Amino acid sequence: KILCGIMPLISYRNAFFIKNEVKGIYLPDEILNRYDIQMSREEGEDVGASLAIELMKELEDIADGYYIMLPFNRASLINKITLQKNNRYCSHLRYDQQH
Repeated sequence: KILCGIMPLISYRNAFFIKNEVKGIYLPDEILNRYDIQMSREEGEDVGASLAIELMKELEDIADGYYIMLPFNRASLINKITLQKNNRYCSHLRYDQQH
């Protein structure tokens, strides 16, 4: 089984730090450029959720599942990732709100 770890980046500053300070992680400029230093917290989280969904879509043929590593205890990102009603990539995801 392959479980893919997804760590949504929540801001330009967070993405810049990961790109430049964390050894072993490659973050392309096109990902960093999706963030703007002036973004609000909500906008940054929305970009992070969208990128996580895009990555999950790319990995769906090889991934048996995903685990989400939430930065800074941003539990609300789970809802943004799994419950985006208008995103066709989330149709295969389930989230039980009682757990």
